Amino acid sequence: MKYNFELSDVNLDKMIDDAAIRDEAKKRLPNALIQIGEKAALASLEEIRKTFKMSSSEKRKFVIEGGKNLKKSATYEYRCEIENMLFESIKALVYQK
Repeated sequence: MKYNFELSDVNLDKMIDDAAIRDEAKKRLPNALIQIGEKAALASLEEIRKTFKMSSSEKRKFVIEGGKNLKKSATYEYRCEIENMLFESIKALVYQK
């Protein structure tokens, strides 16, 4: 699966080698997991809305909880997969500059 990570604030000048890029990917992993969880919750919410009515605050809480839940429950393998995706995305930015 392909994710679009927000990487516009990466300081590309500091990405001097693979170790620096890996450190940046590790630093961004928790927020990336939250974003992925929120997107998954949002997709689930579309199905839930067909059956249940929810207020906008309930919807927002559902999405936020989805993000937090993925961050807490992601397996080691999944975390590594996402970290590697972040690494490759940052590395691609470095080589584009």
